[in-house]
Amino acid sequence: MPVVDPKLIAQVLDAAARRMAWNDLQLSEHLGIGHSSLAHWRRGKAWPDDRNLRELAKLAGLHPYETLRACKLAAALWAKHRVTPEDLAKAVAAVSEPKPPENPVRKTALRRRS
Repeated sequence: MPVVDPKLIAQVLDAAARRMAWNDLQLSEHLGIGHSSLAHWRRGKAWPDDRNLRELAKLAGLHPYETLRACKLAAALWAKHRVTPEDLAKAVAAVSEPKPPENPVRKTALRRRS
């Protein structure tokens, strides 16, 4: 089972690089890892440890522990139920969006007056 979700890791990596105006090589040097390790994180072949994930979140301007928790939750959902983060977000949005009340249009308003 993956420790964290690779799609979320890629998003955090992108956000950190964008915010710091760094490329992947600079990002990996800051984290003290090899460039190939960072590429493996992007592809889901390896996962950052908690310390590196918290540092990436800080660089991206995100709350470190909330990011760590979200990544681990997404990985657990996938492992147990095969639910992707996108599927989960769609389901939450569908449930939480208030539906506007139906307002039936009166037929008399649609008739053309002559």
